[in-house]
Amino acid sequence: MKKIYFLSILILMFSCSSPDQGNKSIEEIIQKLDYKAELVGTKQYDTIQNFYFLISTVDTSKATMEKIAKELKEKHCTLKCNIDLYDDRQAYVLSMEKDSIDIYWNAQLAQNEITLKQYKENFDKWNNKNYCYLANHHLGRYTYDNFFWPYVLVKESTYKELCK
Repeated sequence: MKKIYFLSILILMFSCSSPDQGNKSIEEIIQKLDYKAELVGTKQYDTIQNFYFLISTVDTSKATMEKIAKELKEKHCTLKCNIDLYDDRQAYVLSMEKDSIDIYWNAQLAQNEITLKQYKENFDKWNNKNYCYLANHHLGRYTYDNFFWPYVLVKESTYKELCK
């Protein structure tokens, strides 16, 4: 076993110094991101873009998600933009649903068509049904001001209440 490990290290060292690798360090070669990203949605406004990606990768750590989001931002954004990452298509659908109903209920609230109590009851009903699923599959958001929020919903108090 030690011989195989040692041989692997030697091969890696020689491959790092091969002409096609240039001056890359071992860390740079090892840290190459291995993922697939599918653009599943966009929202375009005058001064900001939102991109929604379905990510397939083994490593969903904060550091990896941030690197993937930065890479996708550099590749796709032409304005200030936000990048949202999901590991499940249904989570993206739920996220869009949540945004839509929030806008709708806020409009109803602003026009006094519903009370604040009704607004809260509506959201509580939606959250009880969908929140945990969405929270567990929303991998993070990279904002237009270059800040990465990993597992955004998991950090909210609602998650602690609903998803025990």
